[in-house]
Amino acid sequence: LKPIFSKQEKEVLKNLKDYFKQKSHKNYSDDLNINPEDTGEFNVFKQILLGFAVEEGQNAFDLLGLEQTFEVPKLSKLIKDQVQAFASQVNEFTWDQVKVNLVNGFEAGESEAELGRRVKRVFADAKGYRLKTISRTETGRALSLRTHEAYTESGVKKKEWLSVEDGRTRPEHAEADGQIVDIDKPFEVGGESLNHPNDFSASPHNTINCRCKELPVIE
Repeated sequence: LKPIFSKQEKEVLKNLKDYFKQKSHKNYSDDLNINPEDTGEFNVFKQILLGFAVEEGQNAFDLLGLEQTFEVPKLSKLIKDQVQAFASQVNEFTWDQVKVNLVNGFEAGESEAELGRRVKRVFADAKGYRLKTISRTETGRALSLRTHEAYTESGVKKKEWLSVEDGRTRPEHAEADGQIVDIDKPFEVGGESLNHPNDFSASPHNTINCRCKELPVIE
């Protein structure tokens, strides 16, 4: 992710410089935009997450004592969808942060150099704590999804939500600990329906840095 953020930072700073060279300034939010739909740079994550996920799916089969190989084609499509979804979210959040800072800077009459420092602070955060959060969350999401798919493929009928019992666990997730549902039914966690921990259809509040696991219920 760091090279992607660095590239975006350079593009925004270049556009900011070009903007100040114009005699007639247009809408700076249009000139400096990071397109949330431009997710091509994130494709490298597909193979990385796929590798983690295949291993985790095979581990799930091993846990069940099954001598079969985890199927990759369906998994590849699911990983691709996941990467596109999180890439759009990352780009949109980054641009929102850039835009808010630039709006405040322009309204305060700041110079190009001052606005540039605002942009650099946004991307310093992106390459720091945000980078760690995104990497941790998306890796966990890939592993959770593939564990769920492995249990489904192997014929498991029910699943159980397992929470980590410590002070960092969300109250909603601690409450969900031990919840058992049919394999094709969602867990109810914090007012949302999740097919498995880290389900990317759920809100960030219910998924970011989630460490919960899905367990097979053997009857």
